[in-house]
Amino acid sequence: MNYKIIRNKVEEHLNIDLEVPTRQRDFVYARALYFGLCREFLGMGTAHIGKTLGYDHATVLYHTKNTFKNLFLWKETKYINAYSKIRRECLDMKSNTWWTNKKVYVEDLIRENVRMKRELEKQN
Repeated sequence: MNYKIIRNKVEEHLNIDLEVPTRQRDFVYARALYFGLCREFLGMGTAHIGKTLGYDHATVLYHTKNTFKNLFLWKETKYINAYSKIRRECLDMKSNTWWTNKKVYVEDLIRENVRMKRELEKQN
């Protein structure tokens, strides 16, 4: 499993592009969810996680320590449900590693397709 799979799942479940540079709540919470899942499942360092979306290590650290943990305290059910579903899918994928490489390729293609559709929509 790699960060691309987690990113695709977060974007798919929340219908949000994680690279959009905005401080709107939905985007901030989605990025925090992505950061937290990467830390949990991949054990990536904060600097490496940040580079995947163009943020620095301090941003990742802040969101994993504050926003991600507080989603449960604030009872943000939309994000808690998405976290539960994505976490379950990631656990299933970890236990079935034989198809992970194929899944990564397909996930990359799907993600690229979604990005291209969004770009076309912006142009029209």
